[in-house]
Amino acid sequence: MDTELLNDFMILAKYKNYSVAAEECYISQSTLSKRIKRLERQLGVVLFERTTKSVELNEYGKTFKAYAEKMLALETECFQALQSMLPADQNSLMIGAIPSLAKYHLTDLISKFISQSGVHVQVITAPSEKLEILLKDGSCDAAFIRQVQDPDQVFTKQQITTDQLMAVLPNNHFLADRTQLKIKELKEEGFVLLPEGSRPYNTVVNLCKKNGFSPRVVFTDSKISNIIDFVSNGLGVALLMNKNITEGYKETITVIPLSPAITQSVDLCMLKSQKKSPAQKMLLSSVKTAESE
Repeated sequence: MDTELLNDFMILAKYKNYSVAAEECYISQSTLSKRIKRLERQLGVVLFERTTKSVELNEYGKTFKAYAEKMLALETECFQALQSMLPADQNSLMIGAIPSLAKYHLTDLISKFISQSGVHVQVITAPSEKLEILLKDGSCDAAFIRQVQDPDQVFTKQQITTDQLMAVLPNNHFLADRTQLKIKELKEEGFVLLPEGSRPYNTVVNLCKKNGFSPRVVFTDSKISNIIDFVSNGLGVALLMNKNITEGYKETITVIPLSPAITQSVDLCMLKSQKKSPAQKMLLSSVKTAESE
C-alpha cells in the first residue's frame, strides 16, 4: 500500500479539515480528496463522514487508523534495518538548517531522528538563501529552510512549523499600548534590522515598500540579541519572527502582532530531481510522523 496515501489519511484524520490538511501536505484540496478516495477504493470502505464544515473518522476509519499507524511504524523500522546494513558512506546525511533551528525545535527533531534511525548525520547552519544554493549544488541532502524561495519549483517541501512577524518596540514607545499595528504606522520610525541583503532584511524592506514607504534603516546586526538591545534603548523599532524573541527579552520591549498578520513557514526541502536515498526517505517519514502526532 502506498505510504504517501497513509500519510495523507493520518494528516486529514488529525486536522479534520480538507483545507488545512491539504496545506499541510502541500497539495490542493481536490488532489487530497482524490487521494483519500483512491485509498478508500483500495480498501473497499469509506473512512470519513463528510459534512460541509469538517470530516470525521467513521468506524471503518477509526479501525483503519490503528493499522495505518502500525504500517507507517513498520516502514520506519524497515528503513532502519536496511540503513544499518549499508556502508557508512551510504548511511549518512548532510542536513542544512537555519541558524535559529533551536527556536523551532529542529534540534529536538534531528536528535530524535538520529537516535531512532542510526543514520550518520552532519548538520550545518546557514541563512535560508545559502541553504537553497547548497541544496541545488548537492552540498546538502536536505535542509530546513524558512520562507523558501523556489520560483523554478525544484524542491519538494514538507512544512515543519509556522511563525509570525511581530513589531518590536521600546516599552515607552507611544504605540506600545496597541494590540495590533499596521506597517504604515511605523513609516516615521528608524528600523533596526538583520544584515542587509539577508532574507529577513529584504522581507521587511519589501513589506514597507508595498505599504508606500522605504524604511529608514539605522542599524543592522546578525545577532537578534543586539537588535533587541538597541530597540530597548530607544534606537529604533524592529520586525522579528515571534519565536526568535525569547521571554527574557520581553521584559524590556513590547511585542505587537501586525495587522494583517504576516506568517512564514519553515520547511524541510529536498531536490525533486534527486532520487531519494533510504536515509532521506527515513528523514521525511520521521518528519511526517512527528507532524501527524
